[in-house]
Amino acid sequence: MDNVYLDVSELAAPEPMRVILNALTGISRGQTLVVRHRQEPKPLYPKLIELGFSYQVQQSGSFYLINIKRRD
Repeated sequence: MDNVYLDVSELAAPEPMRVILNALTGISRGQTLVVRHRQEPKPLYPKLIELGFSYQVQQSGSFYLINIKRRD
């Protein structure tokens, strides 16, 4: 499985969501977009589901890591 890493932790809102959604256009089946964010992006989650993605969130220190992949 291929991972694509994206750090949006230094971006001001609403840029993280825009950058993440844009990056998802290049993610194919079997790839995971691993996003590092400074806060949990709860408004993003419904959009991911709507677009056919699944996600897992874990807190790592003061950051959140969100693993996003296409649903089968």
